[in-house]
Amino acid sequence: MASMAMWACGAIGEPLELESIADDQARFEAAMAVYGAPIIDIGRTAQAVEIDGRLNDPAWQDASRVPVSWQVNPIANVPAKFSTTAYIMDDGKTLFVAFDARTDRPGGIRAHLGKRDSLFNDDYVAIAIDTSGDGTRAFQFLANPLGVQADAVIEPQRGEDFSFDAIFDTAGRINDNGYVVEFAIPLTELPFSLRPGEQQWKVLLSRTHWGGDRFQDMSYPINRGSSCWLCEFKPARGLRGIKPGRDLQVIPTVTGDIVRERPVTGVRDTERSNDVEIGIDDFSWGITQGLTLNAAINPDFSNVEADIAQSAVNSSFVLFFPERRPFFLEGADLFATPINLVNTRNIVDPVYGAKFSGKAGKNVYGLMTSRDRLTTFLLGGPEGSTTTQIDSAHQATALRYRRDLEGGSLVGISATHRAGDDYRNGVISIDGDYRLTKNDRLTAQMSRSWSKNPAQLVADNGLEERTDDAAVRLQYRHNSRHWFWTLQHQEVGSDFSADLGFLNVRDFQQNGGLFGRFYRGGPGRRIRFANLGVQHWDTSLADGGAFQWRGGGVFGNLNLPRDTWLTINYFDQERVFSGERFDLANTTVSLRTRPAHGLFLATNVRFGDQIDVSDVRAADELRIEQRVEYNLNKHVLLRLRHTYQTLDVRQGRILTAHLTDFRVGYEFDLKNSLRLSLIYRNTERNPERFDSEQERRVESYDTQLLYTYQVNPRTVFFAGYASDGVGNDQFSGLRRTGDSFFIKLSYAWRL
Repeated sequence: MASMAMWACGAIGEPLELESIADDQARFEAAMAVYGAPIIDIGRTAQAVEIDGRLNDPAWQDASRVPVSWQVNPIANVPAKFSTTAYIMDDGKTLFVAFDARTDRPGGIRAHLGKRDSLFNDDYVAIAIDTSGDGTRAFQFLANPLGVQADAVIEPQRGEDFSFDAIFDTAGRINDNGYVVEFAIPLTELPFSLRPGEQQWKVLLSRTHWGGDRFQDMSYPINRGSSCWLCEFKPARGLRGIKPGRDLQVIPTVTGDIVRERPVTGVRDTERSNDVEIGIDDFSWGITQGLTLNAAINPDFSNVEADIAQSAVNSSFVLFFPERRPFFLEGADLFATPINLVNTRNIVDPVYGAKFSGKAGKNVYGLMTSRDRLTTFLLGGPEGSTTTQIDSAHQATALRYRRDLEGGSLVGISATHRAGDDYRNGVISIDGDYRLTKNDRLTAQMSRSWSKNPAQLVADNGLEERTDDAAVRLQYRHNSRHWFWTLQHQEVGSDFSADLGFLNVRDFQQNGGLFGRFYRGGPGRRIRFANLGVQHWDTSLADGGAFQWRGGGVFGNLNLPRDTWLTINYFDQERVFSGERFDLANTTVSLRTRPAHGLFLATNVRFGDQIDVSDVRAADELRIEQRVEYNLNKHVLLRLRHTYQTLDVRQGRILTAHLTDFRVGYEFDLKNSLRLSLIYRNTERNPERFDSEQERRVESYDTQLLYTYQVNPRTVFFAGYASDGVGNDQFSGLRRTGDSFFIKLSYAWRL
């Protein structure tokens, strides 16, 4: 413990002069000279620990103390404004971490009750752990001053993925000096290899707090000149004699619903159906130290909470919705590649699902398969996309192998396969992400597909019975302290089909890139960060086909106090759509800020030239997207998203659209919550100014009231009510088309 105390004293002693160093790199080098190269010795305790937000257990005397004393945001590598001490130890089965976060303004601490992974408007503390020590992957655990949890997997290629959900305990308590947060992380939640003696992990401890700016403090200085954040992690040793766990977990579920459907024709007939389903949403077994089986039988894979509303007005492409179902979210990062070959939202109504995943040294592998009662298709082209489905079952399988290399590089191979009665689709792909230098990365993926299309798709959509084609993506990226650029080539053949993935655009090849310069504000500067760049892209049909569009423009970002970001993007392009050529220039201005405690505001305005896709003609568009989030108090969060869109042609206004998504969440405590969602869409058109047939009025609404009792991410009870309705030219007002009552109970049995 003596060495740790000397380190703390050295880190806080003389570096006050660092604030006078304007150059970012020189400040980092000076900070590292003060910091030195200490190694965290993770303590070991044999005493009981109560996770209650207090540090009065005698066991904490056995922990190593680590000062979180380096501010890295908004100004990098200067002394932190407030004192934070982290404590870290284990007992052979659990990793215990605590933060004693001090402040001279306890009334300014931001802390609200909320959903898991929703604490980023609050103060919070975090530990990130690289259990392999090679910079290829880390696991991050976070909590706010009230103990609200978040967790993520961090990878160099994809950043933070908050779909990761571990079961761990936290408790937070605000006191007169600041707050204390305690973590108890079972070692079974962390994949690591069995090693003789002690583990060689890498660890980063951090604290985020607010005070006119978003301040982030870490346990050591961070080199902003490096493009690999995980490579900056510092070593921690200890954890002697621990063994990877082989848990067995079963999550049975009971789901019940009552659904009523009403016709919109005015007839009062109502169709009612009741359903009760019993299944296993997840069976998890650690077969070996590096191999895990996840299986689901008759699962309820429906979304419980409503998706965020998106506007598809005057768009020819299908909207993308992220996955939110726990079975598919777990380990989803393993199947992610630059070309999206695995989009599990395509698995709609499965009979069962199974996944094998694991890591042995630097080798990562996974296999996922499911039997789906329906078969959906995304049919993409160079100018638009659509979805369709056939009432026929299929088997969907995805295979992934990846070799992780030092410094966050990797090479991998993927294969997907879907097969039904008269249908086959297979894809094989090779990809790699190689870190050439600390500032340069090369990413590549080459894929080939083979398909036997179902008879219904051939008849309805004019497809060939058998097709095959290829897709390629190459990208070179440079990020340094002052400069950034990207060069990219991608090509997707007209007959390339990745039916388990999400490919909105096919039959194109594109070349282009962007180039720009960073500016990082030094101490005392109001501009915290800025960049300015130019871009240019050239797109044509695949295999050297006809010109589709080319364009370029300028863009810039500005970071100001109060976590204010201003972004401006001007883009000028020449485009061919449905055989017509258009010159399009538009500007996008975005502003987001946190001007006061508990308040977040964002506005995105796009204006300029657009194409009316209904009649294929030039138009002027105005699109304003606004977002407001406000913590009314510790328990209540209000969220409002509104999109206003207009489209004008030479004859005048042809379209006005509104989309409103309003949500209220009330958190009783860390486990109980009640949420109300109200979504309303309204589109008004002027039919006299269209050549194509158009309805004057199209409206719809969706509502949902949802109660949640959540012990952990896998032990949850839901009860809710939902209704929806439509309006159009056939009748006045809105008419309800259906409503439903539903419950779901899942319980995680751990053996």
